[in-house]
Amino acid sequence: LMEKGFTARELLEAFVNAGLGDLGKSIEPQEFRAMLPAVLCKLTQRCTVVRDQIEQERASVSKELSTMEHLLDKAFDSIDAEGKGYMTVQDLHAFCGQTCAPETIDMLWGVIAASKTSRVTQADFQQAVTAGAMVVLRHQLDEKKEERQRFRYLFAG
Repeated sequence: LMEKGFTARELLEAFVNAGLGDLGKSIEPQEFRAMLPAVLCKLTQRCTVVRDQIEQERASVSKELSTMEHLLDKAFDSIDAEGKGYMTVQDLHAFCGQTCAPETIDMLWGVIAASKTSRVTQADFQQAVTAGAMVVLRHQLDEKKEERQRFRYLFAG
């Protein structure tokens, strides 16, 4: 609506009236102007709360990613028992031993190695394992970004 020339104030007044309309009430423009500072104060407080929540979530995600990277490093080092700096499908079979069926290990290798040759480096291993998790996290962060942008529209104009 802001692209169509409405100001943030006009949009806010329309939202308030729409909400009051649902309750069978309405508000006069002068009443709206009188209550606008309080409404804007509440919106500002809400924006601050949302921003703080986003920052907390970002810090939590960062910590989780760091922990995950550390665990993946340990997992890679365990699979690459010889310390070559890369793993092979044979290393994966030796690591998994009798706990997984050979077909399962081969399928897992297909996911880890993707289009790689017969070797997977530590960076390739981390990327393959975290790719799915990163897609989910990126989606969550994008949703939070969209929420922040909606709040910014209220204060433009």
